[in-house]
Amino acid sequence: MDQMPQTSGITPLPLKPETLAHVVAECIVHGIVFIVVALRIYCRMYLGSGVGMDDYMIIAATLLSTVLLGLILALQLAGAGYGVQETAHNLSSILFMTFIVVPFYLSTLLASKLSMLAFYLRIFERHSLKLWVFVTMGFCVVWAVGHFLGNVFICKPVQAQWNLNLIMTGRGTCGDQIPIFQSMIISNMLMDLIIMTLPLKTIWGLQMRFMEKLGLMMSFLLLGAVIIVGSVRVHYVSTVDLRSDLTKTMPISLFLTVIEPNFAILCVSIPMLRPIYRSYRARYGSSRGATKLSDHVTPNQASSGAIRSGKGSKKAGPDTIALYSINGDDDQTKFTTNIEVGSNQSFETEASARELTSPGGRVRHQG
Repeated sequence: MDQMPQTSGITPLPLKPETLAHVVAECIVHGIVFIVVALRIYCRMYLGSGVGMDDYMIIAATLLSTVLLGLILALQLAGAGYGVQETAHNLSSILFMTFIVVPFYLSTLLASKLSMLAFYLRIFERHSLKLWVFVTMGFCVVWAVGHFLGNVFICKPVQAQWNLNLIMTGRGTCGDQIPIFQSMIISNMLMDLIIMTLPLKTIWGLQMRFMEKLGLMMSFLLLGAVIIVGSVRVHYVSTVDLRSDLTKTMPISLFLTVIEPNFAILCVSIPMLRPIYRSYRARYGSSRGATKLSDHVTPNQASSGAIRSGKGSKKAGPDTIALYSINGDDDQTKFTTNIEVGSNQSFETEASARELTSPGGRVRHQG
């Protein structure tokens, strides 16, 4: 029986137009991820309450996604879009890199999920919510480890995943990997759905204007974009022919393998950039705002405290505090109550029955 050629590297092939478009899009999205994560860290260090575990996890996710991008680019250069006969000299390397992609894909998604859940622990103090957050963290770890082990041991011996000579000589056997990939993606979508919905009940019970509450909910629902990408990826991963024509059928699946975790990083990081918007608005809108106020408000009215935030005489209270502190902003100049926000805020659905602020200015709850 003929032996398959074994290579220690890849011989790059010219990128097909479709694959070239994928490479450009992947690099652009990854560049945006780096910018957004850098801005997030800047916000936390200089405009917010300091870098926390959620930030460290998103940094880890970004670094892991960079390695993942490098592996996908190597696979695309090795012959994505070409027929298997044209890539036979690279096939062992392609299969080995495909084997390596899975743990980096899983760990990138896991780090982004743990970042969001760590953020929940940072801003919410309800014990019931924290319990569900810890349970969800456990499920995320089990999800990643379980699918990693399933992918590793789908072949006996493990080397049969990339050493085709073991398969051709009957010394190795492999199961069907497509159901594992499908399970990985579908369960990831379900985990994202759970993570999105965890804080919604608590947010709905906050004392804030409806539009602010809606905006806050939408910031947590951004993970819906990852679910959409995942649903598309389920379809395309099902069309990959691992046995007969892997390289011809894998281009879109490879592309989505990069896009999905990068979208996850963006979705959990973009809401943290609100302090930049507020800083920009304060800097460039203050002069216009001062002009408008001087046209309509007398000095006596201003000094007597007649100017209120919001509409009419509605005072800035727990609603405003919750909205800004949940986005990591600790600028006290905008709050009439001078609340110090940071890593240990408390939000309760019974906020109207509790005193949220102490004379010292920190958020507290009384029994």
